[in-house]
Amino acid sequence: MDGAGTFHWIPRLDGGRLADVFAREVLGLLVDRGLLSWEWVDRILSWRHTGFNVHSRVRARTKLEAERALRQRPSGESQEGEQICGR
Repeated sequence: MDGAGTFHWIPRLDGGRLADVFAREVLGLLVDRGLLSWEWVDRILSWRHTGFNVHSRVRARTKLEAERALRQRPSGESQEGEQICGR
């Protein structure tokens, strides 16, 4: 959803690739803050299961659908395979 409140369709994303990008960004942030070394980043990214995951099963087409989906989950959390567009 943009600043004017208009919902925009987005294509289905490759969850694996998106999770990889997200993991690298988060781990890079931890390195930048001095909380993790690049050695540990390399180790974590070499693991089969890094702990990063992206869900993309549920898709909202309108603002109302997105709000309804968010109300169904405590604190807006999503279940496995879900994606709420516009967030």
